[in-house]
Amino acid sequence: MTCEKRKRDLSLYLDKELSQERSKDVEKHLSACNACLKEFESLKRNSEYMKKLFGTIDIPDLPLDFERKFYEQVNQI
Repeated sequence: MTCEKRKRDLSLYLDKELSQERSKDVEKHLSACNACLKEFESLKRNSEYMKKLFGTIDIPDLPLDFERKFYEQVNQI
């Protein structure tokens, strides 16, 4: 897999949103590619900084009919 394709996975990997198989692929690539490892470390530092700066944000669950009601309101405009 190319670095360009792998770089798209770095954020997902950091957020633990990849499958186990893709995570292993990213880890393998990071162990062999210094450029991607530097990019990942920078992304990780930025993420940690943002968490310290803003904390974590809890996003409330939306009602099941939220989307329908939202579009009803938009269509009335």
